[in-house]
Amino acid sequence: MKCEKGEWLKENISQGGDHKSNSMVSSLKLKDVNISYDESSKAQRIANIWTSVWRSTFLFMVGFLFCYVIIFLYLQYMRWSGG
Repeated sequence: MKCEKGEWLKENISQGGDHKSNSMVSSLKLKDVNISYDESSKAQRIANIWTSVWRSTFLFMVGFLFCYVIIFLYLQYMRWSGG
């Protein structure tokens, strides 16, 4: 799946920067895994889209759950207070 490929590329392929330093653990390049720059770029953009979708969905669900709990607690309070 392209999303997985994009995530793998971000985690395992060094991206630009100072090629003389040893700050990168892996010195694996796109050409080492037979992936073009365009293919890498597209795969990483797809991975970013899915990351955004999941993050948005998660935040929506947390917000929904929070509202549900607040309403539930309010109704319980009204029930016990006799209001």
